[in-house]
Amino acid sequence: MNVKNKQVLFYICGLMLLVCMQEVKAATSLTRLGTYNVPQYGETTYLNHKVEYTSYSNGNIVYGYQEYIISPQYSGYCEITYDITSYDPKQNPIYGVTFGWETVGGYWPNVNSNIFSFEAGKTYKIICYHRSGIHLASIGGYQPLWNVYTITFKMHAFSLSITPKTMNVPATASGNNIKVTSNTAWSVSANVGWLTGSTNSGNGDGSVTVLVQANTSPTSRTGKITFSATGCTPQICTVTQAAKYLTKISIGGGATVSTASTASYTCTATWNNGTTSTVTPTWTLTPTTYASVSTAGVVTNRNTMTTDQTITLNASY
Repeated sequence: MNVKNKQVLFYICGLMLLVCMQEVKAATSLTRLGTYNVPQYGETTYLNHKVEYTSYSNGNIVYGYQEYIISPQYSGYCEITYDITSYDPKQNPIYGVTFGWETVGGYWPNVNSNIFSFEAGKTYKIICYHRSGIHLASIGGYQPLWNVYTITFKMHAFSLSITPKTMNVPATASGNNIKVTSNTAWSVSANVGWLTGSTNSGNGDGSVTVLVQANTSPTSRTGKITFSATGCTPQICTVTQAAKYLTKISIGGGATVSTASTASYTCTATWNNGTTSTVTPTWTLTPTTYASVSTAGVVTNRNTMTTDQTITLNASY
């Protein structure tokens, strides 16, 4: 009878001990390693961060994490790269090594990408999680290991620039290229209707053709086309277009006016913006002995000559 009681007691104690081990394992399954402040620009590397696990969790993998704080003074993006070595000098081979991160707070979502955009004046926390273990058949699961890793943060400010920033264009309709140098998304807008871009937006380096409508005014005009990007100073190209002006006029009509008859003439103007139009000039005729010309460009032969005569018809506008 005493023997049986001892066996039951031993079994109960063993069960209680097993429960206690499970509770300890759950409480120590995530280990915080420290917090580091990442500089606000340039590249920073943290070397040889050691993640060490001293407890063994039968059939489980123990996690560790490290926090990094970024408080940038400008808008841009952060590029994260790392090298990790996980090993246990007593065991070989190694399985189940992983490394990931997520953002907490700020405006970053929980993501697995190694590139994050950020805005000036906001604070972001990156939590890097580490998981490692070696599979042991004897325990039917993973035994925690320790690892050493190096992590690098490359902080890039968003940038945007254009070339050229001024244009002097003729009165004719034209297209003129602007080169865009950038590492982020950008948009294009104009402050006048006669200026448009060949595209409204882009990302990274590229080019935009500025489309200029013909100027039909006798005065020059100026407009602006603006390139904008988050966290960047807007880049403005000022476009000055020449005024419309007359380049030549041409007289249209026959070369002969018959005796005692009339002939009509027209005047066509050609402009520097590439257009032509029919205009009403001031008509003069030399000499006036044999013929006359009206304001409408009608030449009348007076029929007073006995031989052919030469006259010159002039138009001024």
